Amino acid sequence: MTAAHWRINATFQPLAVQSPDDAPTTSQPAQLCVQSVRRGIMTRPTFVAPIGVHPAINTRAHVTTVRRIARPTHARRQNAIIRACAAPSSNVTFTPIGNNTFVLEGAGTRLLIDPFLEEDLVFGIPQFFRLIKDPKLAGIARAGKFDAVVLTQHLPDHAHPPTLKRIDKDVPVIAPPSARALLTELGFRNVRIVAFDETVEVGNGVKVTAGRGSVVGPPGSTPMNALMFDFYGAKIYHEPHGVHDMRFLDQFEGVEAAIAPCVTATIPALNYALVNGADEAVQLAKSLRPKRVVAFDNSGGEYSGWLTKVLSGKDETDRLKELFDIDTELKNIDLVVPKVQLEPVVIADSVKQPVGSAS
Repeated sequence: MTAAHWRINATFQPLAVQSPDDAPTTSQPAQLCVQSVRRGIMTRPTFVAPIGVHPAINTRAHVTTVRRIARPTHARRQNAIIRACAAPSSNVTFTPIGNNTFVLEGAGTRLLIDPFLEEDLVFGIPQFFRLIKDPKLAGIARAGKFDAVVLTQHLPDHAHPPTLKRIDKDVPVIAPPSARALLTELGFRNVRIVAFDETVEVGNGVKVTAGRGSVVGPPGSTPMNALMFDFYGAKIYHEPHGVHDMRFLDQFEGVEAAIAPCVTATIPALNYALVNGADEAVQLAKSLRPKRVVAFDNSGGEYSGWLTKVLSGKDETDRLKELFDIDTELKNIDLVVPKVQLEPVVIADSVKQPVGSAS
């Protein structure tokens, strides 16, 4: 491969390394990332692409479409420059907005996860299942501004059509393959389909990797997505039904937080668990060894319909607290129980982000 031509573009102000010979050496101070504007090397990046790829960036949508090109011969030097351009930020926060919906924010990027904020949630027809959102949590404005939407599933409790209709169609959406048809029908123009073991970048270079999650539907159905978010080294894991694939998780070390459901949903007549609770959260903590487990309450609102007569739900938050108190294997892992909806909770510290991006 030759190193004659490669580029790095940023979201707000373009930065370009025209050739490896133009780049500052690793022995020079990190301030060169800003001071080298006149040489045409760099201008305060808000996102720096991985070495060896060329990102075509939609500056409005803040999502990266990657096209591979020749890898430069001075890759190690360039990697050091990119690391030098990272400055510490404060944290990653988790903001619950009821049911499966929450916001993750860090490294200057806000992600809206599984939005259900407008109108009612209906499976099929209201007589079968209907959920009226808590009015204190309803409305797309509750999410504030966000850089992208991330979906774990295509079903309406995770990909809620009335809510998605209210979202700007240029906003990037990261979703599993099963959600492609829905998002196309709704007119989204910046859809990133992420299959198992694939990674995409969004916002200021936050990485989202998909793994196998829960199976929703008949036996043999394709699992939905579990997600690992990487906010410049601060890794946050989430699987909304409490079904965890350790083959996926074994590739990650130093995870800051795991977001795990603490309210179960089962169909007792079929001995079928739709959403797991405390026991699975404990096993996840012992296997993954995150610094924190975030107890995720996906309940709330007013339920009606035939399906509710066969469903059984149980809040296992108190039991989860007890297990964390008595199990010595968990003594070095913090349990975070958000007390108030719409209130951000810190779930990761000392996050790094590119110089010049919002903290």
